[in-house]
Amino acid sequence: MKVRVGVVGLGRVSSLHLAAYAAMPHDVTVAAVSDADPARAASVADAYGAHAVRFDEMLADPSIDAIEILVPSPSQPEMALAAIRSGKHVTVQKPLAGDLATAEALVVAAEASSRKFRVFENTLNAPSWLLAEQLIHDGTIGRPLSISMRWTNSLLPRGWDVPADAWAWRHRGAWAEQFAAPALFDDSAHMLSPAIALFGEVGDVVALTGRQRVGEHVTGFPYAIAWHHVDGGQATVDGTLCEDLEVLTEQYASDTSLSITGSAGVLWINTGEGRVAERPTVEVASGGVLRAFDVDHRWSTAWHVAQQEWIAAIRDDSPFRWTGRQALAVLRGSLKIDAAVRAAQLRRAT
Repeated sequence: MKVRVGVVGLGRVSSLHLAAYAAMPHDVTVAAVSDADPARAASVADAYGAHAVRFDEMLADPSIDAIEILVPSPSQPEMALAAIRSGKHVTVQKPLAGDLATAEALVVAAEASSRKFRVFENTLNAPSWLLAEQLIHDGTIGRPLSISMRWTNSLLPRGWDVPADAWAWRHRGAWAEQFAAPALFDDSAHMLSPAIALFGEVGDVVALTGRQRVGEHVTGFPYAIAWHHVDGGQATVDGTLCEDLEVLTEQYASDTSLSITGSAGVLWINTGEGRVAERPTVEVASGGVLRAFDVDHRWSTAWHVAQQEWIAAIRDDSPFRWTGRQALAVLRGSLKIDAAVRAAQLRRAT
């Protein structure tokens, strides 16, 4: 069975999703694409041998099995609900929604259908994380106790050239105004994803925020966030904004590495979106010995793994990450982080 996919929303990140589908020509066909910019839709359709259509036409096309929704977060819930009701398999982006009520309504609608519903987040499909999972399962570091993440962003013009208007909805308007730190709310899913995979539901969260000035703007950098998990385990995130830090990257100029401390060892994943220097992708210290693993560190590889998993789920009813319920747990954590950041901002203002 060759799965026929429609993709709506053809911004920067769509290139990773589309390239991953194109790498599976025997398993999937990108049958239709749609975008608010008709010229962009036509260009992408030509590149992938697809039809450029309106979203309503995509929903009504009985030959399309699944729809990938890659639109800005404010538009996603309504479009996702329409896609679910059309009887398609549906995959959306993190965050699932900006509030729990909207997100829960989507999940309930998806569960009432006979189709698959996925919320895409790349971290858990990266080869580095898959190896880390196996090493932890094998008992290499003992029982996981904590996870620490470094979110290092560079202001140097590296990687993708993202137009300012592509980011506008994250920083201005009704969507952005509901959050203390809208960009951090968006990023927090990446931070929470590995922590929740290890330890489950997020409990109490605390945060510290800075006032680093960049040009005429005052940012919330540097920041520090820490939380406990309801059933044990804890996590910390250190966020920095660096004017002159070189980051090796093909996408965003960020080094999002992490470490996991266990009862008998420590595991490091030394790359995320980018890396500050060439080094082993995964390192493990246990029994007084340091071992290094050079698995594929490219950010884009996670998309290939995830899309293979998604198509297999549609075709073979196999498991995939994330389900709607998993995404709800992450959203609850994201909202707790945002509330902690708001409390930190209020403390600094008094």
